[in-house]
Amino acid sequence: EEQTLQTKARSRSFSKHTVPKPTQNDLLSALHRAFSIQDHPIDKIHFNIITSTVGAVNPVYVVDIVDAPFDVPSRLILKVMNTYWNKTHKCTNESMTMKFLYDMTIQGNITGIKRQMIPKIYDFDDKGTVMSDCQLHYILMEFLPGKPLSDFDLNQVDSIQLHQFMDQLADFYVLIKSMCITQRIEGCFARLQYLNSDSLEVTADISVDSDLGYPPQLTFIDYILTNLIIRRDHCSQMMEYDSTFYNTVIEKANILIKYLQENKTKLNQLLSWSTNKNDANRLHISHTDLHSGNILVDPLTLNITGIIDWEFANLLHPHVDWEPETLFPQGEVQRFTEKVKQRWHTIQTKFPSYAGVLGGIFFFTSIK
Repeated sequence: EEQTLQTKARSRSFSKHTVPKPTQNDLLSALHRAFSIQDHPIDKIHFNIITSTVGAVNPVYVVDIVDAPFDVPSRLILKVMNTYWNKTHKCTNESMTMKFLYDMTIQGNITGIKRQMIPKIYDFDDKGTVMSDCQLHYILMEFLPGKPLSDFDLNQVDSIQLHQFMDQLADFYVLIKSMCITQRIEGCFARLQYLNSDSLEVTADISVDSDLGYPPQLTFIDYILTNLIIRRDHCSQMMEYDSTFYNTVIEKANILIKYLQENKTKLNQLLSWSTNKNDANRLHISHTDLHSGNILVDPLTLNITGIIDWEFANLLHPHVDWEPETLFPQGEVQRFTEKVKQRWHTIQTKFPSYAGVLGGIFFFTSIK
């Protein structure tokens, strides 16, 4: 309910932050840099808007190229960062995360993840210098087929297809969590680099939060407190839309903030994270926005064809993760949990030194 109200409020308050549509010259500049196109007739390039939710999210365009030059796909996705948001860090974070996961996949270091689950990033501009007409921050990426999972009522789909979908998501979920990132701070990514296939070891440069703009956090409670305080203040700005609702949210947030501040030392001892590769509290890559709208599936088979929108990707404590309840019908959450546990046993066998990270994955589903 809160998200729905916030989306409506943002749609109004962000109207003055409308993102301009890329010009033909802008698109030609982007294609030239990505694919080294020279002297390609500008009137042969056509692109069409597939969604225009400007204000609440970023505009996304399908780029259909007529008579595409050699080695240039005939269809691409152009994602443009909304000027209201932290566009530079969002662009960098999403691009670096997806490039890393894509490269890991095609190298075969993450076995079990289908190649088409992560779109290939052809190019990105996090400075707004390539598209000189509109000075847009953008990502140019592979077009993946499929429809959002949100288009389907999972209570009505064939149970065999649903369980096959759950298998594929569990494979992806567990293997992403298996990477060992030896970092001490929570935050978004400025860079990700794969080090060792025998241990799935990864190094990362951590940046400010791509959503709210706060600096990297040293402890789990710092992370939660910072988020709570910023989001509480955002609710204060939305009182005109529903004062009764937001007053209730703010009151509850204040109670929780007070409790966390008073018990910060004790809670940090309980929920500390570490760089120990054998520690269940090791930080891991998290999508953080893995709702049904960000999972593409084949409409006939429900096979996963893509996992998109990594702009909020974060290096997080395993206690911070999405809830299975948000994706699966009632009664199927436990089944997914068991599928994850089964796969984790396989990972433990293959990479015994890097086991244990699932210790807190279902933290928010069990704490009341």
